[in-house]
Amino acid sequence: MVTILFSKCTDLETNQNKYYAMEIHNAVEGSRSFWRVFTHYGRTDELDDPDTSGKRECRYVSSKEQAEVSRAILYTTKIYNKQFRWFSK
Repeated sequence: MVTILFSKCTDLETNQNKYYAMEIHNAVEGSRSFWRVFTHYGRTDELDDPDTSGKRECRYVSSKEQAEVSRAILYTTKIYNKQFRWFSK
């Protein structure tokens, strides 16, 4: 299972051209389930080079509920009220 949220804020007049992508990943091995919240964020003008663009982080949790809580906390602390528009896939 992968849940993807992508957000961007582009205002060239004030030099605010940021993006924030968040994904919840789930893998199953036997009877065990593994979860992580992956984030990738930075400036949109850096996206031309995928090897060096932005910052990537992984947060590992042990349940879907913890992944959703982590996503909610990240949403609140990183992008809430920061003029980002969400795109969901």
